[in-house]
Amino acid sequence: ARSLGHKVIKPVPSLFTFDTKELVREGGTFHGLAGLSVQTARLTLTVSEEMKPPSADDLTEQPTSNDEASKPKKKKRKKKAPAITQEGPLLITHHGISGPATLRLSAFAARE
Repeated sequence: ARSLGHKVIKPVPSLFTFDTKELVREGGTFHGLAGLSVQTARLTLTVSEEMKPPSADDLTEQPTSNDEASKPKKKKRKKKAPAITQEGPLLITHHGISGPATLRLSAFAARE
């Protein structure tokens, strides 16, 4: 693919349903709704920093000499958690939510 000028992007797992069993259980928001489908739903997922694996940018090198240890370190700004929104059909299952909107949301969130 590269020889033809295409950019190759490292694959990530995606296209998964959201396991929200706590919402389907008795007393949960989706209790008794398993099997219900909605034609147009808007789903928003906020990916918190705690959920994300560390990237190469998040890793810092340890100083190798006393000179480097005395240099002031840059403070990292805390990034605002990105929100990803998708619209489309939604299916409530006995495990959580699924359907085209959920699957598209998972595909985009996998890259965050």
